Amino acid sequence: MSQTKKTLFLSLLLMVLTGFSASAQTEALSVVYKDAAVPQAAFKLGDIQKITFAQGDMTFVTAAGNTTVSIADVKRIVFGADATAIEETYVDADKGLYYRAGMLGATAENGSPAAMSLYDVSGRTIMHNSAWTGEPVSTSALGHGVYIFKVNNRTIKFSK
Repeated sequence: MSQTKKTLFLSLLLMVLTGFSASAQTEALSVVYKDAAVPQAAFKLGDIQKITFAQGDMTFVTAAGNTTVSIADVKRIVFGADATAIEETYVDADKGLYYRAGMLGATAENGSPAAMSLYDVSGRTIMHNSAWTGEPVSTSALGHGVYIFKVNNRTIKFSK
């Protein structure tokens, strides 16, 4: 691992750890692996005593023990109160909304018109249809980012 990457990881982690120190017991850090079959490694920020880097590995030192992660296997590191990441495919069966294969939709609209809106992460309206009948909506024109898809009073967040 290059010195630049190591410095970037360390700088980012230190910045976030010190930035969240006031709420460190409730804030979390999750390591999401490239292989989706491998469970995420999750830590409360307040439990992390230090993070070390050596020979392509990152080691989280906590009172409960050490957890070593190969940096080459890491897809992303997520910080926040909710230690889960937004995945490429998002389906919320309870809400009947989905983002799958570049399409947004709802499974329970039964053809009756609904209010549909799509927002970017800053809250700007990207698309709105007050009489949407549930036909899938393509996201091909959207840039990479985090979006919010709302149908009536149901909402999901997804990443493209």
